Amino acid sequence: MEALVVIAVIGILAALLLPALVRARDRAKETVCLGNFRQIGIGLKLYQGDNNDRYPLGATLISNPGALVPRGTPQQQIWSFTAALGGKDGKEPLPMQQMLPPAKARPLNRYVTEPRSFQCPADGGVDYRANGGPQWDSLWESFGCSYHYNAPGRGEDSLYRTRISGKQDDWLSQPSRFIVLYEPPANRHIWNNIGHYVYWHRSHPPKTLDNPRLGTADGRLISPILFADGHAEIVDFTGRADEENTSSFVWYQPE
Repeated sequence: MEALVVIAVIGILAALLLPALVRARDRAKETVCLGNFRQIGIGLKLYQGDNNDRYPLGATLISNPGALVPRGTPQQQIWSFTAALGGKDGKEPLPMQQMLPPAKARPLNRYVTEPRSFQCPADGGVDYRANGGPQWDSLWESFGCSYHYNAPGRGEDSLYRTRISGKQDDWLSQPSRFIVLYEPPANRHIWNNIGHYVYWHRSHPPKTLDNPRLGTADGRLISPILFADGHAEIVDFTGRADEENTSSFVWYQPE
């Protein structure tokens, strides 16, 4: 009888402690990402010091690294850094990797020499299979980088003009609010013209949903963010529109 009482007490204590342990583990992963982002922020400043105070381009010509991409350039002639600013070589020979540079050619390779500075411990990959797309269990393992650089656009298109790609610090009007680096949960991802939302931090298990509404029923859209002034923080994007400027942060600088 006493043994049954002890077992019951242990079960109750475990039930009470488990949520606290899960929350502590989640916060620990977020703390790792914040440390990574601060390290990457230092690497970006070192890169700027060697490149006329400019941020890395989001994309460049393979044949002429550092050059803007002319309109009409075929994809196979372009390196894109938006999903691979640093890190390691990926393991999967996927078509997407035709645009991803090898680790040695990524802009921050010289400045952030520890590849794992680009690994999110909560990286749960993305899954587009429900809409005829691929699945990657881990962006870190597949592409060698968990984090995304807020520098879409090529050449002189509007995305290029309003994002941080190739810009100098004096271009930024509010560096403490301008997003430089983020994780997939921070915005919507399109596959086959359908929006998908990625849940990593505080999601058990991580998942990708083609849910048109940014509600709370499926979890929180949590992402660490590196801002242009070098500080990093955890931001909850649940309920926000895709890449919408707010009073707390900006994705782009209006023309």
